[in-house]
Amino acid sequence: MSARSGSRAGRLSALLAHGVERVWLDEAEIDIGDSLIAKIEEGMKLSRYIAVVLSKKSIGAPWVKKELDVAMNREIASGEVVVLPLLYEECELPEFLKGKLYADFSKPEEYEAVLGKLLRRLRIS
Repeated sequence: MSARSGSRAGRLSALLAHGVERVWLDEAEIDIGDSLIAKIEEGMKLSRYIAVVLSKKSIGAPWVKKELDVAMNREIASGEVVVLPLLYEECELPEFLKGKLYADFSKPEEYEAVLGKLLRRLRIS
């Protein structure tokens, strides 16, 4: 998960960390002086799923676009679900994500139900 999408990514990764072996979050894994490209590539290779936090700010960010490109290519090549779109605020979805069901975290009253669906995808009870 990319923290460039805001502190919500950090909060969500903390929740998920209780049920999965490992959650890779860029702000927790990349240290001063590290190669951003090498560390992000390593994190993406180690991850079964790539969650993309969708917001007005993130969908226009060049790094998010590059990470999504790599993840979508992996999904196409493997034929398995890799990209998990997580909507945190209403925004224009990238065209290639419009056909995917996304977890809509933009409505606080539905947060628990949406989190349950995400945990089911990740096979966490």
